[in-house]
Amino acid sequence: MQDTRPDRQKAKAWEMERRSCKTVDQPLIHLHNSGFMGVGISGGTFGVPKSNEKIDQAKAAKRKLEDIENESNEDETGSDENENVSNVPASCNNDPASCNNDPEELEDDENIEIDLKSVADELRRAPTVEWNVGAVNVTERFRLYQREVLQKAKKEGLTYNSIYEVLALSSIIVLCWPCPYPMFTNQEWLEISKTNPYTINEPPLLPEISHHLWDAARKHLAGKDALLDGEESGLSRTIACLFNQLYEGLPMVAPLKMSEDEHCYIFLHPITRPFFLGSQKEYKLLLNRATAGSNQRPDLACVVDNIPILNSEIKPLGYTLLQQRKDKLKVHLRARKSINQQLQTKGGPGEAAMFTNMGTLMESFFMDLKYDGLYRSWPFLTTRLVIDKTTIPLAEFAISHVVALEERVGKIVESYKYRSNKFTPPSQMNFMRELPDSPQLKLLLQ
Repeated sequence: MQDTRPDRQKAKAWEMERRSCKTVDQPLIHLHNSGFMGVGISGGTFGVPKSNEKIDQAKAAKRKLEDIENESNEDETGSDENENVSNVPASCNNDPASCNNDPEELEDDENIEIDLKSVADELRRAPTVEWNVGAVNVTERFRLYQREVLQKAKKEGLTYNSIYEVLALSSIIVLCWPCPYPMFTNQEWLEISKTNPYTINEPPLLPEISHHLWDAARKHLAGKDALLDGEESGLSRTIACLFNQLYEGLPMVAPLKMSEDEHCYIFLHPITRPFFLGSQKEYKLLLNRATAGSNQRPDLACVVDNIPILNSEIKPLGYTLLQQRKDKLKVHLRARKSINQQLQTKGGPGEAAMFTNMGTLMESFFMDLKYDGLYRSWPFLTTRLVIDKTTIPLAEFAISHVVALEERVGKIVESYKYRSNKFTPPSQMNFMRELPDSPQLKLLLQ
């Protein structure tokens, strides 16, 4: 079909006139090829055609054609021709930047299959003990949210983009801020959050230890030796050793991406192992190693009688958003499973800890089961990991986080370990819910 657009007719006429009157002798020059087509490069120098004037004419012709084409493209905005181009599948487009074939994005949209009938059956059960905070019936509001998610899942399905919805169908309410549930006002959610039983009332580290850590950070910023002396009064030898090991192993500036093993060895293990390892600990520590007979690789787990009281997931610098969502979903489902196992084997205490380290971000949570069909996930601490010399001032917060987490985990471990296997089933056992049947969720728990 003949092109009737004035701008393109003008460009074609101009090009035909140029070709009939002007020719370039030496090599061919393709006006739409960015490669140099002149005399071959030799010995670090190159020659140009003798007719420099003709070459300049060719370059001018190229620039003029590009200007005409650019004006044409600006005039085409919103035209039918552009609409046709936009409807071409990404796989047909030669521009890699416009292709949407990123495996992470495709997997992010993966539909999570869940047995919705079993969820509906659970929601038809009237709760025996409800959670009320002031005038707010949290159980009732959350069940309303669960029903709405159930209807949405029937129509649209669920993906890893909606982990709070997936957790809700697993009877888990996450008490984070901002509120992920539209059934609560901000003021109501604030009052609910104030009931957090895991709130820390005192700093985990002694004031003199915190002072020495801050002093080390100031010395580093001043270009002085920042290593700590374990013999100083009031300074724990453990803190001094771990800080010195961490400091000496840090790069000046952290890389954008690294392996998980490197991340753990350089950044995380120096501040976790001194507190979680020890012959007097009541739990078995699993550190970033494969578990025989399964695909599971616990990043940091405190286990008693094969039940993990602390579940963790770690991703190094350069992690993806999909990995973060999956890991958050994974630790919550494992904590839920741990609570059920505790209640079934010893009748309690029905609590579990969660820890995630995504790049520089360190977060910890605790889950309990105090009300019927409501596994509550409470935020504990959120800090940043020290990843290079520039982040040394964060050391005190990162170490405090680990100290407080281990102390709280130790209390739950003792409460479970020294219970008798012979027990009267507590009312909590009636609060438990079965995990909805789902191939994806089962895979996360393997």
